[in-house]
Amino acid sequence: MDNSTVFQKTAKGNQEIKKHSIKLEYKVRSLLILIDGRKTYGQINETIRHLGLGPDAFQELEQLELIEAISAQPSANAAAPAEQQPKTGIENFIDAQRFMSEIANDALGFKGLFFKLKIERCGNVDELKGLLDEFETMLGKKQTAEQASMARKTAENILNS
Repeated sequence: MDNSTVFQKTAKGNQEIKKHSIKLEYKVRSLLILIDGRKTYGQINETIRHLGLGPDAFQELEQLELIEAISAQPSANAAAPAEQQPKTGIENFIDAQRFMSEIANDALGFKGLFFKLKIERCGNVDELKGLLDEFETMLGKKQTAEQASMARKTAENILNS
């Protein structure tokens, strides 16, 4: 798979985020949440490298028609402008906030409502980083310690990328 390929969620993928109709493995669901139509395959892979997912997870989401490739930069010259413009801190903040909110909602349901509100009230990266311990602890009550730790590492990777 080309590192410059950009994926987006399909209507079915957006519906899956809301309804949980397909029982995706936790790691694959985390990947689906991260796909936003802006980040490349290479960027997403870097963010989730600790999950141990590879091209097969993207292919699974494609086969389930939850994501689709929307572009690929065919030449090094076409990719250069994007590489010269690193993501801003605010983009990382928004991505991490969205990821944490979705994971908290998935794992905790209604019980996670107040924590989700805490996430949404964060106004900067430092405030969001300040919730990472609580994020992992709360997830650990409903999921395995490994899943909670992976979610925290993913959020940290997003914030630090």
